[in-house]
Amino acid sequence: MIDKFLFIILSFFALGFIIYFESFYRKRERVKSYLKFLLVTGIQLIILFLFQFTPYLLLRTPLSYKEAILLILELILGGLFIGFYIVHKKSRVL
Repeated sequence: MIDKFLFIILSFFALGFIIYFESFYRKRERVKSYLKFLLVTGIQLIILFLFQFTPYLLLRTPLSYKEAILLILELILGGLFIGFYIVHKKSRVL
């Protein structure tokens, strides 16, 4: 019972993030949106990784190769996007 309730609550949080980020993308200016896009998309990918990996971690179910590769790609892409944002921000300041 608690596991199902936890997944429902996490689903509502995920839906809230999706709605917020969708409105974030619509309101941004196109000129400055490249860096913000990298940051926001990187954060989204990290959150998506956490929401998808949590059930496997809690229930201790094995991952298939395809699921493991997709989870690792989400984590790597999220980290790369955030890394590009940080590097570009530092190079613009200097």
